[in-house]
Amino acid sequence: MSTLYRYDAIDLNDTAKEEDFLKLMRETIITHFKDRYKKLTRVTVCSLGKQEIFKDTKKERRYIWLSTWTGREDVISDILFTGATMSPEFDLETKEILKKINVFGKRKIINIYDTIE
Repeated sequence: MSTLYRYDAIDLNDTAKEEDFLKLMRETIITHFKDRYKKLTRVTVCSLGKQEIFKDTKKERRYIWLSTWTGREDVISDILFTGATMSPEFDLETKEILKKINVFGKRKIINIYDTIE
């Protein structure tokens, strides 16, 4: 299976504090995804490799959340990762965690790239 690279852009709103946003990403979002999707299990249909958060140098108050995945592209390309597990409870938990980003700004998928083998 090849590695998929997912890029999410997060544009912070004018009132968001960047340090609070970065704390949320590092301590809550990235940690949740690492714990939930770090390997294939009986309930996951994709596994997470690496995650990074970058500051966009061309667009002010934009951050890029890069994540690498092994698994189905249709699941990885869903904005809320619906179907990333076979557990509705896990999917609901991920959706609730992702909603926390909305306090700071708007998230969208920029693109997903597949490796060439």
